[in-house]
Amino acid sequence: MKLIFATSDLAGSKLIRWTLGEDCSHMAVCFDDRANGSGIVFESIAGGAKLLWFGEFKKHRRVIHALSFKDTLTLEEEEAIYQGMLARYSGQSYDWAAMAFWVWHGLILWRIFGKSLPKKNAWAKSGYNLCTGLAAGVPWVDAWAKKYSIDLEMVGPQQLYRALLASGHFQDEQPWCDAQRAS
Repeated sequence: MKLIFATSDLAGSKLIRWTLGEDCSHMAVCFDDRANGSGIVFESIAGGAKLLWFGEFKKHRRVIHALSFKDTLTLEEEEAIYQGMLARYSGQSYDWAAMAFWVWHGLILWRIFGKSLPKKNAWAKSGYNLCTGLAAGVPWVDAWAKKYSIDLEMVGPQQLYRALLASGHFQDEQPWCDAQRAS
């Protein structure tokens, strides 16, 4: 299993990267990735939470960063996380209210007027998620976010990548990522 952080050439991706000053605009979880870059990706996008093959994911995105646990997960542990995420998120809608909060606070107040970003997404709705919110489905990430009172709906993808890498529980999988970086 890997946490993957990606980007694309779509206008929304470019706007997210510009607003946040980050090199990636999307986060997802890839399961069963042992077979040379194959696997199943679980993500939350405008259409809601969904599963797709990694090959389909890659048709529209470039993986900029990837993390795996330093302690290798057994197939049973990975399956438990996968099943837990399916039960928790499958069929959930995208959190448009939380995205509107990001646009208002991130793009307008922070990026344009220099006001600090809030720590909590006040418009996030229970049962809906942005892409980074799916990270709460990974038990260790959820515990880490709760321990440090981090609202995963208020964390940009690259910020989440850096924080998880710095935690010491994950290792960088840079060789697994695409060679082409975000522009």
